[in-house]
Amino acid sequence: MSEIAAKAPTRTRRRLLASRFVPYLLLQILIVIACILVLRLMPPDDPDDYAVLEFSLRENGTTRPVTLPHYTSSRYSLQDPPLYSGTFTLPSGETQAWSVFPPCFSNAAEVAVNGVVVLDSRRNDTANRPDRNTPVIAVIPSSLLHEGSNQLTVRLFVWGPLKGFLDTVYIGPDERLRPAYNTRTLLFVTLPVVFSAWQSLLAVILAIMWLMRRREPVYGVLALGMLIGALQAFVPAPVPPAPYPRLAALLLASAPIESALVVVFSVLFFGWRWPRYGMLLFVPGLAILFVGLIASQPLPRIVFLFLGVPTVGVCLMLLAVIVTRAVIKRQDAASFTFGCAVTIVLTCWFHDMLSVFEIIPDDRTFVTRLSYSAMLVAIGAGLTWRFARALNQVDSFAGQLVARVREAEERLKASFAREEERARAAALANERTRLVRDLHDGLGGQLVSIVALSERGHEGATITDAARAALKDLRLVIDSMDDIGGDLMLALGSWRERAARQ
Repeated sequence: MSEIAAKAPTRTRRRLLASRFVPYLLLQILIVIACILVLRLMPPDDPDDYAVLEFSLRENGTTRPVTLPHYTSSRYSLQDPPLYSGTFTLPSGETQAWSVFPPCFSNAAEVAVNGVVVLDSRRNDTANRPDRNTPVIAVIPSSLLHEGSNQLTVRLFVWGPLKGFLDTVYIGPDERLRPAYNTRTLLFVTLPVVFSAWQSLLAVILAIMWLMRRREPVYGVLALGMLIGALQAFVPAPVPPAPYPRLAALLLASAPIESALVVVFSVLFFGWRWPRYGMLLFVPGLAILFVGLIASQPLPRIVFLFLGVPTVGVCLMLLAVIVTRAVIKRQDAASFTFGCAVTIVLTCWFHDMLSVFEIIPDDRTFVTRLSYSAMLVAIGAGLTWRFARALNQVDSFAGQLVARVREAEERLKASFAREEERARAAALANERTRLVRDLHDGLGGQLVSIVALSERGHEGATITDAARAALKDLRLVIDSMDDIGGDLMLALGSWRERAARQ
């Protein structure tokens, strides 16, 4: 019977946990499905009427026809880059300005029209990072174009560790290509800059919070992670051959270190103890940094591909487990929000991994960095909101405390007033008693003497003296009731005047 009684609470607890876990799991599945639909719709609609798809590719000494989008076979080709050659037709009588628009490529592209270079992405540092998806566009000088067929060549510079990729190239009127370019710029350039700027601001705010409250390291850990992410976003990666090759190693190591810091933050945020072996999460990032400082490219990029990218994925999975456990136990809005954000980032990471291994064909759009920054901004905003709410609660408590102090003060004043009234009443009662006693002992005795003398038939002089003595006593009693305001000299003078008469 005792064993059955002991198992009953355990079963009840398991049912309770299951009733909390199943709805949360279904919600995350819906979020994953929604993310997949959004990722399919994310690439903006490009003007397919002006797409140039058919090219001949010269790579590694061989030439073959290819169709864009296309993955190169080489991962490192700076001295002899792959060369794509194609043609496009300019209609007769065309007077509009034409542009060339390659929306996505890895790592750098040089575009020439009729043998003249009109676009070189290596001049734009942000356009040469695969995780940015930065589009480029260039207006073709009208003097280079002629009616009919025109030659188009694209040199693709690849410095790994992934294969080179060239998306569809568009050539047409600038007014037709510019909207697609602006949309991609908004998604992959402007929005990340906004997130990074917001992230930097929140990092400063959280750092100030940590400096003011050293007992809560959760603010400092998240501030450090946000600061590393902001530096990674704003510091441009050097283009090979770079004058500062060690800077690339710092940028590569920042991603796994930032992910490990976010895991530390989640553990501290939910009030758990950080395990001793948890510091192993920082080993891959430090290893990438060490290799980048002692070795030259492309070895740090290779190490990052095999250590940094899996570390980010492991940290995201740990975040998912930690947040799921917190949601089941805490059942609060902060845990649900954090869990949904982690699910979104993890889905984006799996999407990027499928693109890296070319499981998703004809796509090299990486969105993990963008979603990761959005998650950090959401977490930082949530922490700031919680801190502001705590300050409001403190202010409210202080206001309530002031109100209670005022109420206590009013009650104390009323109590003092009552005590003063009691003291005044007691003084009046004592004074009445004294007056009664004085009248009884002095004036009463004199009056009795006058009555006795009159009844015995004594002469008038004796009765007159007794009456005068009674009158003196009455005056003395009346004089003693004068208010002298607490003045000692006046009291002594009055006493002397009364005593002198006696």
